[in-house]
Amino acid sequence: MKIRIYHGTTISKAKSIIGDGNFIFEDRPDYWLGRGIYFFVNDYDAAVWWANQRYSSDKKAVIEYELEIAEDDLLDLDTLTGMRAFNEFINANIEKTVILESWNKKAKDIAFRSSFLELYLKLYDKKSSMQTFTIPDREEFRPVLNLGLIVKERQIVIVDLSIIDINRIKIHFIK
Repeated sequence: MKIRIYHGTTISKAKSIIGDGNFIFEDRPDYWLGRGIYFFVNDYDAAVWWANQRYSSDKKAVIEYELEIAEDDLLDLDTLTGMRAFNEFINANIEKTVILESWNKKAKDIAFRSSFLELYLKLYDKKSSMQTFTIPDREEFRPVLNLGLIVKERQIVIVDLSIIDINRIKIHFIK
């Protein structure tokens, strides 16, 4: 399957990615979908928003890529198939987990989810996972929210960077 993906970053980081062929991410315990490089699916505007939120003083860019990925290489948590497989994995392994009591509930839940996803992706040789998230209320969307619509963004994390051909990346400079 082909998926158009966008990654918000700085111009210097985008140029470095093209030059070195390396994406670099910080190691932390609270990734939404596991450790890897995050992209927005079919949503250039979300990548621009992220770049503006994350890098307030730097010049920004959006990396665009048309990802080609086999369905077997992707854990799609927006499907019942993907969610059922991941749920069965959790149920089979829940007793083996250690929960850190010193973390607040939200941080604990995110770290817990991230750890399970990373383990699942590794054990089942998945190269990526994807899910749609509801974004918090933002004033700019008040008219559609008032109509009862829900504003969402779909994210994909690439955990096996070999599926990205650096030569096919496009860079858009944000004004």
